[in-house]
Amino acid sequence: MRRSVAWIVSILMGLVSAAPAHAAFHLMKIAEVFAGCPASPNAQYVVLQMYSGGQNFVNGHSIVVSDSAGTVVGTFSFPANVANGANQAKILIATTEASSFFSVTPNLTMTAVIPRRGGRICFDSIDCVAWGNYTGPSTGVGTPFNASGGITPTKAIVRRLDISGSPTVLESGDDTNDSANDFRFGTPAPRNNAGVLGVPPSSTCNNGVVEGLEECDGGPGCSATCMTVGVDDSGIRTLGRLLVTPNPFRSDATLRFALSQAGETEVVIFDLSGRRVRSLYRASLPPGAHRLVWDGRDDAGRDAGAALYTVRVRSNGQSSSTVLVRIR
Repeated sequence: MRRSVAWIVSILMGLVSAAPAHAAFHLMKIAEVFAGCPASPNAQYVVLQMYSGGQNFVNGHSIVVSDSAGTVVGTFSFPANVANGANQAKILIATTEASSFFSVTPNLTMTAVIPRRGGRICFDSIDCVAWGNYTGPSTGVGTPFNASGGITPTKAIVRRLDISGSPTVLESGDDTNDSANDFRFGTPAPRNNAGVLGVPPSSTCNNGVVEGLEECDGGPGCSATCMTVGVDDSGIRTLGRLLVTPNPFRSDATLRFALSQAGETEVVIFDLSGRRVRSLYRASLPPGAHRLVWDGRDDAGRDAGAALYTVRVRSNGQSSSTVLVRIR
């Protein structure tokens, strides 16, 4: 009898010692989200980052992407654990387009479902981030990051490390469950679990081709560094000139304008017959420069199709409009 008890105790001790500590997957945060760029709209990725060692047992756990209403549009589950469980190690979930664009191998492949204008991404129930016009459940995300504009083309939303403790190390206190506070815009820097950093392709400005992390390449509203020119609101007495980039566009068009004073603002997309296609924005905005993104969908969420459209901005009795060209 004593031998049987000792044998059972020995087995149980072995099982306990073999179990990974801290559940071995939940001490990590979403560190970076990229929704694509004009040169490669489907080059999307998510980066997870550990803030304790041994958090590499991710087998069966998932990244869940939701749209602006909180409806799930994509779930991507790890088929196996990752090898590197060092403190601060990262895990890359990326599309095949992002893998090619940044020349880096992801640890999990996803499809291009990240909505630039507004949405939410969660790693299981461990951590979430929301941005843009997201109106779904606020638990764990608080106020969406950049509520008026979503994820800017060519930029990633990157977790701040300076909220708690060291400004260069991810710690538990760097998450306040408020996306507007916890994230900032940054240069895309996808890093996989092996520590390989992805690098975007090089670009040559003003060669007539939008490439790399360029927002534009020549033409009105494009700077000498191939970035769209922001609207300078200094000295503006009326609604600032409306700029759209890229134009023509395929997936997303970024609209920029400026207000000289706060006021109720309406942004609407029309087809050439004057039919309202999309009420893009209607709410009060503060003075200054603003940016919105149209994803090419109508008010019912359907693809509006390739055509000529007019976008109009009205605020404080002033209006500005321009033509958009949607291509396939």
